[in-house]
Amino acid sequence: MMVRLSQKSEKPMIFSAQSVRAILAGRKTMTRRIVEPQPKIIHAQFPDGSIETERIFRTGDQRIHPKHPVGSIIWVKETFIKESYPAGPLSSDDRVIITYRADILDSKPGEWTSPWFMCRSDSRITLDVKAVRVERLQEITEEDANKEGSPYYVMGHGPVSIIEMQIEPGFIGQGNYRTGFLDLWDSLNAKRGHPWEANELVWVYEFERMKP
Repeated sequence: MMVRLSQKSEKPMIFSAQSVRAILAGRKTMTRRIVEPQPKIIHAQFPDGSIETERIFRTGDQRIHPKHPVGSIIWVKETFIKESYPAGPLSSDDRVIITYRADILDSKPGEWTSPWFMCRSDSRITLDVKAVRVERLQEITEEDANKEGSPYYVMGHGPVSIIEMQIEPGFIGQGNYRTGFLDLWDSLNAKRGHPWEANELVWVYEFERMKP
């Protein structure tokens, strides 16, 4: 009798170039995504990350499941360029080169392809979801802000790079990662008005990067 092996669910998730760099450097092991639609009240949370709640425009208890439950696989979508070059005289296959925005510090606007158009075969990063929970955005701790890969933010100075922290150790202790996360969140979600102040409920995904 043939036994069919179960496969984990795979779904895409878009990450900014800054977040991709943090994942590749091993500094980002967590990401927050807004719960949609926003529930009125949460009655319970379950081990798979789902929540029991009263949802807007509905009556009675409703179970909301995260898009990426525990045990699922996320393949990363990121800004990129995919270019094809004619094959040489010794080959019949065209040469395809993919350049990722996160790997290039300087570029002219308009050169890149939106991550929306990235296909699975062009993705270079795969994440294994280890834990999911729901909390208010502003409940993020300093430890979690660090796991988000947030920049270290010094008041009156702004984001401080790791190199700057090494050159000038005095920066350490004068700022925090949580403020860096606030600044980064507002810049990535600017279309929502005042995203940090809204303090919406978010899915908190903890993950491990899978080996290529």
